[in-house]
Amino acid sequence: NTDGVSGVPSIAIDAGKSMRYGGFSEDQALAMITINPAKELGVEKRVGSLEVGKDGDVVIWSGHPLSVYSRCETALIEGQPYFERKDAFGLDSFSTTKNILNANRKTLPLSVQEGMKRYAIIGATIHPISGPIIAEGTVLLEGDQIKAVGVNVPIPRDALTQVIDGKGLHVYPGFIDGGSSIGLVEVSPVGQMKDDSELGTWQPDLVAANGLFVQSEHFPVARMGGVLSALTRPNGGTISGQASVINTFGWTTEQFDLGPRVLSVNFAGGGGGFDFGHEDAGMSDLQYDADGNLLNDLRGGQGRGQGGGGSSESEIAAYFKKAADYAKKRAEDPKARIDLSLEAMIPYVTGKAPVLLRVRTAAQIRQAVAFGEKNNLKVILSGAPDAWKEAKLLAEKQIPVIIEPAGKSTLSANAPANDWDPYDTTFALPALLKKAGVRFCFQSNDGSNAFNLPIKVGQSCAYGLAPEDALRALTLSAAEILGISDRLGSIDAGKLGNLVISDGDPCETTTNIVGVFVNGKPRALESKFTRLRDQWMKRLTIPQ
Repeated sequence: NTDGVSGVPSIAIDAGKSMRYGGFSEDQALAMITINPAKELGVEKRVGSLEVGKDGDVVIWSGHPLSVYSRCETALIEGQPYFERKDAFGLDSFSTTKNILNANRKTLPLSVQEGMKRYAIIGATIHPISGPIIAEGTVLLEGDQIKAVGVNVPIPRDALTQVIDGKGLHVYPGFIDGGSSIGLVEVSPVGQMKDDSELGTWQPDLVAANGLFVQSEHFPVARMGGVLSALTRPNGGTISGQASVINTFGWTTEQFDLGPRVLSVNFAGGGGGFDFGHEDAGMSDLQYDADGNLLNDLRGGQGRGQGGGGSSESEIAAYFKKAADYAKKRAEDPKARIDLSLEAMIPYVTGKAPVLLRVRTAAQIRQAVAFGEKNNLKVILSGAPDAWKEAKLLAEKQIPVIIEPAGKSTLSANAPANDWDPYDTTFALPALLKKAGVRFCFQSNDGSNAFNLPIKVGQSCAYGLAPEDALRALTLSAAEILGISDRLGSIDAGKLGNLVISDGDPCETTTNIVGVFVNGKPRALESKFTRLRDQWMKRLTIPQ
């Protein structure tokens, strides 16, 4: 069930996930959204299957309904068409369609021995992203790095090397979540377990990596979906703090932390609670005028003509000017009195590190671009569901965007930022940005749901995004935007050994992730999900 009342839910994809995580057959997964609920509701004599005499409730799909590469074309209720797809953006001819699902292979996780000096994955299909696909290739890991990749890679044959048979498997760079609260939020309704939103309006000295809960259950779950790195960020106030690029495995906060920092700013009228955040207030709680100004905040109180962290653009500009003046003074006089908050701003106001401006509407995007230019900032936009409307500007100014993919289902649904936009805008957004030449990557915007990021991204391919572009956005594009492409994002010698091994397309619901390496070492595909599954599967076999 969706628990929702509007928008376009992805309930068919949720049913498809049962094939990946529960080992369900194709027929069983389809029954979960057709005949099974009909029986539970007592209406199986009318609906739930295609049989003579039943109601004419029929859906026509472009491909297999459980595949991410399919979309609904027509829906009839009692024989009458209630929905007919219109290709508002002219992207259908570029879309990917899949009519037949790959059989669920129930592939078991790879058996990999821990503590080896080297690991060689041989005979697999290698997807370097930075170059052409390598059939029956080899990836050699040594220490924490990729030592070599190719077809004829020499492999040391000694007791310190484990050779892994990759025949029939695919190897990808670790996927990167471009915006998350992973490690900062464990159980969002419990204040003591939610560290992504501190008190205060201006807090650039806060560093997300320093507050990680290293034993978070969300890290192993993310790795199950192939998400091996993420930008985890604070969300409170106006200047929320410094987001940190991390791996999703480590023993200490220092081992998680990959180093790069990004200043997270809830730009006037465009961030915080309405950036599609699952852990923040929803968009429906905030009302705007046509220029993107906050008219009414239903969470408690009237707006002041601005959104985000409650500060206007002029207030944000004043703080950045104050920080720039401070940076100039410190450069001229290194012994000047230190202000820790303003000290933290120096890399950002001097253009040495990127500033993440969380925005929403086209008007806010234009304002954010102008603000970045005026203050000589290295700007990245986050959220920006209206980015397609300003794609020409973003491409011209070479400003990258971190977007949230469509694919919401339980408790929410895919809906455009504005009621007057085409219904499939969220699905088409990546293809529109790609067509315009805008650099982009994806974010889960939710630490607990990071593991679903590849499946959500895959759904955009049914609306014009090429699968190879989807994979690049999940890997190398994300690494480039976050400033870590020298270490992550592709399978190249010298980069960190973050690898995902699967038995098929990692964006597809039927594919199994069978192995992951983080920093060149194998990490077990075990999580709270698998522990609960294994615990309760015993109920089927143990006499009660």
